[in-house]
Amino acid sequence: MTTVSQTVSTDLPPLVSIGIATHNAEETALRALESALMQTWPNVEVVVVDDSSTDGTWETVTAFASKHSNVTVRQNVPNGGIACVRNIIVDIANGEFICFLDDDDLNRSDRVVRQISRILTYEEKHGTDLIFCYCGRDVVAGGTVHTAPSPIGSTSPEPFGPSVADYVLGLPAAGAENIWGPMGCGTMMARKTTLQRAGLFDVKFRRAEG
Repeated sequence: MTTVSQTVSTDLPPLVSIGIATHNAEETALRALESALMQTWPNVEVVVVDDSSTDGTWETVTAFASKHSNVTVRQNVPNGGIACVRNIIVDIANGEFICFLDDDDLNRSDRVVRQISRILTYEEKHGTDLIFCYCGRDVVAGGTVHTAPSPIGSTSPEPFGPSVADYVLGLPAAGAENIWGPMGCGTMMARKTTLQRAGLFDVKFRRAEG
């Protein structure tokens, strides 16, 4: 296990933890890690939790971490599933904000800047800090790029309160005439305290753990 402690200068903006849950991703984990470190936001750490991979993923991520002081890696044994691993990421992350990145995805270099700006603007406007921010994504399949449906909150006014719970549970939701869109965890950012207050991820869901 490689553990890195980081002292954050008071002159820096809030620390953002980019959390990567990985399992048997030796062919894609490296590029995900590299894209995480290409962020234009000046204060990031990367937290990688390997869920008992049986290929060369662990060796790949530990070798990468050995070259970067702001990358922390941990191995989860035995395999616990994606929700379990995301909870570990939240627990060990040092950042005030956490965003998740799937081990076969790439971040735009301005992802963190844009999502933090969105969260802070919403907090100031509405006087709340219980916010989950999602971003759009392109899906590459068979060499073709497909633009995925716009994420939840893309159309104003953004959904909030009990109507969001109804939407998640598949019940009639107020404001459903708006384009709510998906809630993909691999594009989500929130304050660490928001994730903790929401109760984290249900470990009974080994996949699709929203």
